[in-house]
Amino acid sequence: MVVLFDAAHQRAAKAAEEVSHEIFRAALDLGGTISGEHGIGLAKRDYLSWQLSPAVLALSNHIKRQLDAEGSFNPGKVFV
Repeated sequence: MVVLFDAAHQRAAKAAEEVSHEIFRAALDLGGTISGEHGIGLAKRDYLSWQLSPAVLALSNHIKRQLDAEGSFNPGKVFV
C-alpha cells in the first residue's frame, strides 16, 4: 500500500500519514497483516510493532544478526 502525495505541501504529507495509520490499523483489526509480498519496507517499518510483539521483533533481529553479522544485507532497513 502506498499513499501518494505532493511532498511540497506539508498538510498533504500529514494527511497521507494519517490515512496510512488508518489503513494499517484497519488491516490488523480485520485479522490481516501489514506485510506484503515483498515483506516490510521502510514505509511500514514503524508499524511493525503494531503487529509483532517485542519478543518476536527481538528474535527477528537476533536471527538477522546471525545470518548477517557484518550488516551488509540491506543495511539500515528493518532489521539491523
